[in-house]
Amino acid sequence: MAKYRFVDQLQKRAVMVTVEPHRRVKDIIPYLLDPMKLPRLDPRMVPVIYQLAFNGRMLNGYETFAAAGIPDGGTIDVQGLPTDLGARHPREWRDYEQLMALQEINSEVFEVEVMGRAFDGAPLGYRLHIQGVAGPVADLSKLSPRGAPPLLRANGEPVLRESFVSTILVYERYPFAKPEFFYEPPILCHPNVNPSSRVACLFWRWRAVHSVPEAVERFITQISYLGFDPAIFDREGSEEDEREAPGMRGPGWIHVLNDEALAWARKYQHEHPEALPFRNARGDGPPALRRPEGFVGVGVHADRDDALNGDESDEIEIEIEVEEDE
Repeated sequence: MAKYRFVDQLQKRAVMVTVEPHRRVKDIIPYLLDPMKLPRLDPRMVPVIYQLAFNGRMLNGYETFAAAGIPDGGTIDVQGLPTDLGARHPREWRDYEQLMALQEINSEVFEVEVMGRAFDGAPLGYRLHIQGVAGPVADLSKLSPRGAPPLLRANGEPVLRESFVSTILVYERYPFAKPEFFYEPPILCHPNVNPSSRVACLFWRWRAVHSVPEAVERFITQISYLGFDPAIFDREGSEEDEREAPGMRGPGWIHVLNDEALAWARKYQHEHPEALPFRNARGDGPPALRRPEGFVGVGVHADRDDALNGDESDEIEIEIEVEEDE
């Protein structure tokens, strides 16, 4: 057991909490609400979400106190944030926590770094590094209005690369506006990657229930062509498709961003039916990402109470001593 001091600088209240160091940060928050008199609603009756910080760093809810490097007797700041910033900021914090937890147990496949933060510290974008996942490279020297074919070796085989980097931008209206994935050169040669703008299309219909962690999983799948089916590009769109994306019925109901890549992939898959998904130099196919306990790939409103007050996975042995109001 270890003792930690939790302080609400705004309300000038503090408690001493005795708890096991292996407990996750998010599991403790519900126990702080009543002893610290933390309001669930602000004066405007807007729900409040709480985050914990140590030495100026916002803690990932899936971190344990020991993993976060908080010593016995350490002081932890409790910070409240109204949720009327839109669904965006609480949702971005949840995405961040899940993305960090996903990275922690799949570090051999990908790493992420935060690029820019909102005034409350919520991430505004990420830089995603993929390694060990093989995919064909676009030949940008042959870029045309129809896209770009893959870079080929003398024997006609595509040049495969096992590391890719993408910038992820999260826009103001997220989760109602989809995040954008931009490849940094070299560009993946894929029907759903625009070689001119470097944008990757990961969802036909983006819904607010989708998330950045889910998009990262799809991004890794896209690189290796796992589950690639050219027939899906030939499906005729329904009336609902036409309403949601006018003009995208054309040759197919999926928006093809690189026609050259689609033409090549059809032919290559027909001639080499066992070649897809692509394998790296070690002979490994696309990785099956391990998911952390409590991982939720989708759900803007799923587990709303969990997003506000944390999650209790099992019975926690905890003692709380309330300090006198300062």
